[in-house]
Amino acid sequence: MKIQQVAALIQREREQHKLTTRQQQVCAFLCGGETVKGAALALGITDKAVQYHRAALFRRLRINDLATLVKWAIRNGLTTV
Repeated sequence: MKIQQVAALIQREREQHKLTTRQQQVCAFLCGGETVKGAALALGITDKAVQYHRAALFRRLRINDLATLVKWAIRNGLTTV
């Protein structure tokens, strides 16, 4: 594989995983151990809105559980251990 092809693949991967500001905020709260209710209170939105953003994160990142989201967030600098 040529260097240009690898660079193009990496760029596509980054673009696919761009999160909205709200998704980043919800991700940070949930990965930091906050509950849905706690994240909602902190962000000034409803529990349902947090659940919606969490579902959107899971879809966009093609993951199925919070543990995998935490691993992804650590690798991508959204949270620390």
